[in-house]
Amino acid sequence: MWLAPEHPGEGSGAGPRARRDVLSGYVVVVTGAGGAAGRAVVERLASRGAFVVAVDAEESRLGPLVESVLAAGGRCAGRAVDLVDEVATYSWASSLVDQCGHVDGLIHLVGGAGGMPDIEADSSDWDWMQALVVRTLQNASAALREQLQVSECGRLAVVSSLEAGRPTARNAYYAAAQAAAHAWVFAVADSFRGTRAAATVVSLRGLLSPSILRTHPVSNLPGFVDVEVLARCVEGLWSRSAQELNGARIRLDHETPLPG
Repeated sequence: MWLAPEHPGEGSGAGPRARRDVLSGYVVVVTGAGGAAGRAVVERLASRGAFVVAVDAEESRLGPLVESVLAAGGRCAGRAVDLVDEVATYSWASSLVDQCGHVDGLIHLVGGAGGMPDIEADSSDWDWMQALVVRTLQNASAALREQLQVSECGRLAVVSSLEAGRPTARNAYYAAAQAAAHAWVFAVADSFRGTRAAATVVSLRGLLSPSILRTHPVSNLPGFVDVEVLARCVEGLWSRSAQELNGARIRLDHETPLPG
């Protein structure tokens, strides 16, 4: 079920407009929105004027997030969708387009942690990893690709670990799944040629969330970036040209130029 008003124009709009509406008019889908990175990205995009559709496999993870965005004066709706299920994903995407009229972004944050399972794992672990990392991306992006392609500034971005480019026995299944996901993104990028849409891979060493910081000192996590830094990077995708972004890999670290 939807957890907020069905149409972008029906957000609460309560309180003073303290945000910069640089993304006003855009409809952006964030998958994996229930996690720490998803929450940061949803809140950042909504604060910049986008109508954000927060998607997660578990509806219970969406309610507090949507309520928080609406309370801050943003526009947001939540939807529980099993993105592994192709039929369910296409049905949701169709209803989304009916309700919003267009979709201008898909930020895919569904994935998994590098380092599991290793090369000696059972093949059923590969089935799980492939479904989580690859199938969810394929279904979501295929269902929304035409909308992104005709948007004045359509953006598809997948966020992954740098481990994907350094396969080892320890992270074999994860690296293989991420390599397939990257190949899919670049195939979508090829279909975007000649349009104002762009498909991009954002790679980083790791993310710092409040829960990680409570249990791990930052000194033990060199090169990791805060989820808020990722959120700023995602926002910046709409301020860069399709020619610059389409088919690109963005390596995110503390020296990456970001919007204010």
